[in-house]
Formats: sequence, structure tokens, C-alpha cells
Amino acid sequence: MRQEAAFRFIPELIGDITHTMELSGNPKLLYVEAAVNTLHMASDVFESVEEYINTKRKKETKQALQEKYSKLERTRTDHYIQEAVRNTDNTYERLKMKVRNGQFQDTEVLKFINYLKEELHKVIDIFNDMQIDPDYQDREKVEEVTRKSWRDYNKLLTIFI
Repeated sequence: MRQEAAFRFIPELIGDITHTMELSGNPKLLYVEAAVNTLHMASDVFESVEEYINTKRKKETKQALQEKYSKLERTRTDHYIQEAVRNTDNTYERLKMKVRNGQFQDTEVLKFINYLKEELHKVIDIFNDMQIDPDYQDREKVEEVTRKSWRDYNKLLTIFI
């Protein structure tokens, strides 16, 4: 041991020895001090148990909130998809007579056709980017929708451009 470290360590030992000598000479003081030290230890243990319980409760709350937000996000996405489809249906019903009569130069019809092209292109991009599991039971349906989207997109391009 280096001299510097030893000289710092010796006063601590001397302090402990005098305290030990004092306690050994007075057993009642030893019992009281032991009880006080036990209460300090109990307090430390209680704090650590409380921290553990609080941490566990926070994790459970976080998980519950994440599940709730995930469910809300799925619901929001479902509603958005349904609304987009309904808007497309409503617009088509409104423009159906113009399309049936061949009024393809009408600005509303042209906007609707451009909208259809954009949406079909989005569908194609989404399905191409999706990594569909080979074991997915409706994989064929996804592939069929992708093929039909390509076909309809190409038809709109060739007919109206």
C-alpha cells in the first residue's frame, strides 16, 4: 500500500476502533445503534421496493397506453380508408351520367379520371412495397388486386392521354 493511501486509511480505522470500543463498553448503546442502523437499512429497502413497484406500474401504464394508441391509429386508418372509398363512390355517382354520355372533355370528368389514375398508382406502389408473407392466406387476392390496378391504370393512361 502506498504511503499516501495508508495515511488516509488509518484515521478511518482509528475512528472505527474508538467507536467499536465505545460500543463494546456500553451494550445498551450497541443495541440502540444497531436498531437505528436496522431502521436505516429498512428505509433503504423500502425505497428500493417502492421504486421497483413504481417502475413496474409505469411500464404497465406505458404498455396500456401504447396499445390504446395503436388501436386508435388502426381505427383512424380504417375510417380514412372508408371515407376515401365513399368519396370516390359519391364523386363517381355524380359524374356517372357524364361518363356514360362520353363527356370526357368535361373538367370534372378529367379531374376525376386523373384522381383515379393517381389513386391506382398509389395502390400499385403500396402493394409493390409491401412484404407479404408467403404463408399469408389471401396472398393471391393481393396479387390479383395489384394486377387489376396495373391493368386499369394502363387502360386509363392509354384511353385518356
